[in-house]
Amino acid sequence: MRPDETRNTHIAGDEVSYIVPAVLCSFFAITAFVFGFIYLIPSISKKKSMEETMGTIVYVHSCGRSGENGPNTGGETWSASVEYEVEGSVFEMLDKHCFGKPPTIGNSFPVLYNPNDPWESESGTFFALWLLPTILYIFATILLSLGFILTKRLRSKRSR
Repeated sequence: MRPDETRNTHIAGDEVSYIVPAVLCSFFAITAFVFGFIYLIPSISKKKSMEETMGTIVYVHSCGRSGENGPNTGGETWSASVEYEVEGSVFEMLDKHCFGKPPTIGNSFPVLYNPNDPWESESGTFFALWLLPTILYIFATILLSLGFILTKRLRSKRSR
């Protein structure tokens, strides 16, 4: 470099506007991946250690109103009692998840149960097992993609 040349080593304000969101997107994407993994482990463990059967919805319970404690009260939410059979014995499970639409009595319902203690059971629905990890992974993928796009734009501005 000649003495009369000056080298611009500081980051321009326009570049900073891409750095901060890129770093934040990456941070939140990694956080979402970690939490997605944390919520995925129990679901995988349940699928491996528990047996699956189809039960029948025999009763519908009211869970109350959604948003009951907040200023915007929602509609009534519902849960299902499910009967399922294991080796000739009938067991009943109350689903701990509540939905805005009441389940239909007589419909099939997937149940995961402990083969050593069939009374120990849980919902085997996609909602109960996979929904939260799936949402977290989709959110993380979007944030990671956004971080890559912002980083690419920053690099292309620096090369000019």
